[in-house]
Amino acid sequence: MLPLFVGLDYGVGSFSKVNSWVAVMENGCTNKKVLEGFINSNEFDNLCKDLGIETGSYKSDEIADQNVKIAAFVARLYRIVLERRYDREGLDNWVRALVYGNATASEVVWGFLNREEFRNRNLDDTSFLLILFRVILGREPDPSGLDDWIIALERGCTRNQVVDGFLKSAEFGNLCAEYGIER
Repeated sequence: MLPLFVGLDYGVGSFSKVNSWVAVMENGCTNKKVLEGFINSNEFDNLCKDLGIETGSYKSDEIADQNVKIAAFVARLYRIVLERRYDREGLDNWVRALVYGNATASEVVWGFLNREEFRNRNLDDTSFLLILFRVILGREPDPSGLDDWIIALERGCTRNQVVDGFLKSAEFGNLCAEYGIER
């Protein structure tokens, strides 16, 4: 899983910095965010000074670029739940819903879990639970926790009840706080 977009170095030049920019884009930001980072970097400013050019500034107007943590939250849902890269329109719509309060993080998670694209994967209980641990708790399961949920499903607990249990957890609340979104 890619790292959460927080505190990435916006400089240009090294291979690790290139990887950082790739991660920015894989976490939902656009080319405009990359351009913003380059134009507003100290290195670009120094280059302009060396060339006698006045440095300007640039800020992307894209919703995902203005809300990078929220975009990263949505991009990881595409990666983990749907096992694919996001589509720009879909990601932007989910980001907008979270930013403007039209959806909570829980509602967005439900939106992904209820997609036909996800349901058609026909996952067994263990695979389903692994996705819940990764997407809702942001971690791999501990063996006893995974076993407890498998037993709950075997005893008649529905998958919807399990999802509700995960979404009501303190861990999910903490994850939402990390991304700056309402649970």
